[in-house]
Amino acid sequence: MIDEWVKWRVANPIDPAPYQAQLAIGLSLIAESAAFEKRLPRLNNPTLILFGAHDKVVPPENADLLAKQIANSKIVIFPDAGHFFPIEIPEAASRAIVEFAGYEVVSQRKIVVIVDIQPTQIFSGGATP
Repeated sequence: MIDEWVKWRVANPIDPAPYQAQLAIGLSLIAESAAFEKRLPRLNNPTLILFGAHDKVVPPENADLLAKQIANSKIVIFPDAGHFFPIEIPEAASRAIVEFAGYEVVSQRKIVVIVDIQPTQIFSGGATP
């Protein structure tokens, strides 16, 4: 599983700017108010928050922190997965997203899916975070 993820990550590199900003905030090099979390309440689209129950990188309890900041959000915690849940349990992860999107597509509203708390993992369907 890790080999697959590494190959995928090499083929799909991440822009280092969000991680650099996160580190700069942690080191008090820039104001904490610049953190993306401060912008979460501005999201006004239905939002799906996904976590693996056994995530050792980002605590699943962060899902509640996100949900408290984002109106109209839904949390799904995958009981048999960790941080790499899209790779660990792709069918369940896909099903959760499709079910969520399917409901929203029927109502013809845009959606925002937050896969993880990392800023580079926020996928937007029209929202302005």
